[in-house]
Amino acid sequence: MLVFWEHGYEGASLATLTQAMGISTTSMYAAFGNKEELFRKALERYTEGPGGYLIRALEEPTAHEVATATLTVDRADHHPARRLPGDVWACRPP
Repeated sequence: MLVFWEHGYEGASLATLTQAMGISTTSMYAAFGNKEELFRKALERYTEGPGGYLIRALEEPTAHEVATATLTVDRADHHPARRLPGDVWACRPP
């Protein structure tokens, strides 16, 4: 996801993507079929993990709770090593 985040979909070359994943182009095609499917899988994984806080926040019953949940997330969900540049978040104390 980081390569797509840094370069955009169009700017993320197969060479850069496969180098970042540590696999060959042949392996990338075998695992994902094409660049679009790789992007879809990366986005799905991000939204189910560290990026999923927004989806979970939108399930809150009031606007105040949605705003609070959007701006305050668990540390486990947003460890700095897993953050993408530009992510906006605040950590709730343990």
